[in-house]
Amino acid sequence: MNELKTITGDNRLFTYKVAHDGGSAPNPYKGICTLAICKPKIRSVAKQGDVVVGFGCMNEAHRIIYCMVVKESLPWDKYIKRCNDFIKGKIPTSNKHQGDCIWRDANNYEDARESWSRHDGREDFERDVNNGKNVLIGDKFWYFGSHDKYSITIPADLRSA
Repeated sequence: MNELKTITGDNRLFTYKVAHDGGSAPNPYKGICTLAICKPKIRSVAKQGDVVVGFGCMNEAHRIIYCMVVKESLPWDKYIKRCNDFIKGKIPTSNKHQGDCIWRDANNYEDARESWSRHDGREDFERDVNNGKNVLIGDKFWYFGSHDKYSITIPADLRSA
């Protein structure tokens, strides 16, 4: 069994609000958690060993949706190749599929795959690929999404910290 290494001063913690927990961002399927779309600022700077925590919104603002230790920060062109070769489950097959490998080519926004995320135009491509640059991948993650039996929340006395 793999154990988590101690987080050092070199590791950073990134937190954000998950606008909609539909399975695309984050995408916690196929044994790995990926953050490929949305949150371009985090994706452009996070590196191996950093921790990303996504919180709920509005009435669930103190609920943890997921936590991931970044194993890899992979440029979009390499993520597309890896999905094509090894993790096809991350490639959406219809507009009902949560796959996050929605771009067929890291240099062309016009050939997006149909997906649940509805990311398919120039603005989405700019945010996802050009500004975000990377896809974050983690094999150490905890997902407590909207249909999970657990509801992990930040205690009231820590919420202002």
